[in-house]
Amino acid sequence: GYGPESATSSALTPNAVNSPPTFTGNIANISGTEGQAITPVNVSSAFSDGDALTYSASPAGAAWPSGLSIDSATGIISGTIANAGTTSGLRVRATDTASQTVDSNTFDAVIATGPAQISISDANLLWSPYTWDDYGTHKSANSTGAYLKAAFTGTSVAVKVDVAALSGASV
Repeated sequence: GYGPESATSSALTPNAVNSPPTFTGNIANISGTEGQAITPVNVSSAFSDGDALTYSASPAGAAWPSGLSIDSATGIISGTIANAGTTSGLRVRATDTASQTVDSNTFDAVIATGPAQISISDANLLWSPYTWDDYGTHKSANSTGAYLKAAFTGTSVAVKVDVAALSGASV
């Protein structure tokens, strides 16, 4: 049967509804040159939520090219892509503390061909008659006056010269 009423319980405050994050921005295509670091892109401002968000490459988009990554805490996309080409359909996913997610728009990574590199055995290179040490991937001059001549076509050329041994010897 009915008994006496209980004492008044303490006050209850219902939890607020945790809404999923929203995507209100636009992630533009990423561009760069093969073998060179891209300019980092911060995508966090394109997402909003009352909770802290983490960021990842979205499984709803295309697989990200090797070398491209996103910092899960900051939402900064960075990296170096080794091969030229275009990867279309990339997406970023933001996840809140309640594991609710939202995906970005699709965007592309457009990577241009980098400068041509030639082998040390290329016929367009003429090594001076002085003694050179050949290491397969590079050569080292071991005589004063050693020189290298190169024939090329185009409007510019860049040569990488490692002078670490000279600097180490205070030359």
